[in-house]
Amino acid sequence: MLQIEDVASAYWGEEPIRRLLERRKEYIEWGGDKKSIRECYILDNWDEIRAVTDEFLSVSKKNVIIDISTLPKRFFFSIMRRLLETSTSDTIIATYTRPEKYDTSRPLAIDPEPWRALSGFQEAYPEPKRKMLIVGLGYEPLGLPQILKEGNFAGESIRLLFPFPATPAGYLRNWEFVRNLDSEVGPYQHDPVRVNGYDLSGIFDYIRAITDHGREYAVFAPYGTKPMSLAMCLYAIYNTEKAAVYYTQPLSYNPRYSTGIKMVDGIPETYAYCLRLNRRNLYTLD
Repeated sequence: MLQIEDVASAYWGEEPIRRLLERRKEYIEWGGDKKSIRECYILDNWDEIRAVTDEFLSVSKKNVIIDISTLPKRFFFSIMRRLLETSTSDTIIATYTRPEKYDTSRPLAIDPEPWRALSGFQEAYPEPKRKMLIVGLGYEPLGLPQILKEGNFAGESIRLLFPFPATPAGYLRNWEFVRNLDSEVGPYQHDPVRVNGYDLSGIFDYIRAITDHGREYAVFAPYGTKPMSLAMCLYAIYNTEKAAVYYTQPLSYNPRYSTGIKMVDGIPETYAYCLRLNRRNLYTLD
């Protein structure tokens, strides 16, 4: 169990740490082992995240389940790379649970870091002359429009992945994201591509197709759903020479970012994605 503390912000006051301690107390009351909690910080670097992952692998069994529902991308991308690049686990499954609702009264996150590559997913050097930017559309662009305006991405080299179907509120927020990008970068040669935001294999296959099975260099901007971001993560792991992942990692998240669990016919809407089975990685570029 990872307990990840944000950078303190006057915007939220004491609410983040209070709710973090509440969740910790609930975890223990529901039978969680206090000794299994590892306290981390949102600014932890690759070495620190890798050390936590290796500690887990040293005591885990051959089958690993990693829940990415609330993991910041800075963490889950690095953890996923470490898990898949080691051979100690026979089976690896990633899980994701949809929340009942997101907070619409306040920003979901604030204080994004500068646009930079996530640890372990840096761009090749020298910088490729031709590359495609693939943006996973989410609710908040976190400074991305201005960054693209100042960068070297033209409209024809940008692909937008639009999660669909979506709730009416989510649909509107995704289109607002598109409008923010369009005002700074547009016009686009390609319309946003509608993809099921929870269909990991479908998104992975689409990325593989538009990059000519990994032959065209891809830069990912994972602002969409966690499963969409996971597809980008897997692709970048298996194509390190021709893929990079850039993000403006928020330093402080809304303490009420989301609440509840979305139910379908009385059953939690939880997805499980098998990434490795019987020591065989299931997502490849072949």
